[in-house]
Amino acid sequence: MNINEVQRIFHPTDFSRGSEAAFAHALKLSLAARAELEIFHVDRHPELIPWSAFPSVRETLIRWGVLPAHASEADVAKLGISVHKSIAGGGDPLHPILDHLELRPADLIVLASHHPSGVDRWMHKHIAQHVARLARKPALFVPYGSSGFVNAESGRLTLDRILIPFDVEPMPLPAIDAVLQLTTLLQAGPASCDLLHVGTDGASLPALQLPELPHLHWESFYMQGEVAGTILDFAAERQATLIALTTQGHHGFLDLLRSNTTDRLLATAPCPTLAIPYV
Repeated sequence: MNINEVQRIFHPTDFSRGSEAAFAHALKLSLAARAELEIFHVDRHPELIPWSAFPSVRETLIRWGVLPAHASEADVAKLGISVHKSIAGGGDPLHPILDHLELRPADLIVLASHHPSGVDRWMHKHIAQHVARLARKPALFVPYGSSGFVNAESGRLTLDRILIPFDVEPMPLPAIDAVLQLTTLLQAGPASCDLLHVGTDGASLPALQLPELPHLHWESFYMQGEVAGTILDFAAERQATLIALTTQGHHGFLDLLRSNTTDRLLATAPCPTLAIPYV
């Protein structure tokens, strides 16, 4: 993910409370990158959905103190971002979302990951994982019920501890690079970055060349155990505010996990997860 190339951020929403935090992250990133924010909804009866059902960018920016009270849509444009809201008909949102991304490619997808209880209509069907995998684009998953690293009420940023779990193949360099760019884009820091290698055969931690930057502090860890559970326990113990990892189709670290384990990692992670495809 190159911050100089993030021109369109795509945020699919089902209008549930589980999507509110994801919208806040999408807006914060669009504002920082001065990018287009596309908010997309799929419904069986799109003609019955009022535009007021979409989350309001202008009202949110006023609440965050970015815009003054009674600001206009023109004032939003002056911030360097543009907002595009669209709706498509359909029962299963997966194919309309992928079709839309084919017509209007995005540089980053920001979406809510499903809650284990399946209370939100879209994400309990694993739509989030399928969209990110099939679109082959960087994706930020914001777990249902989590405020994430962007406070939806104030817009305040808390990105001070980042976890990068990885395996030998693929190497975590794309995820490391994405973390560097993301923290720079959001002017976050200082932040601690934990690199976690989970193994089962006692192998040593692979050697990594890590960039030296004043706003990031690196630590490396090796642990043995079941992959998803070890990552989740480590993230909770270290109070991670972001998990970043590299994926590589069906041969990548995340995709090698069984589907139910992948769902568990994304659904129960205590913080947002940034998945970067290895190209």
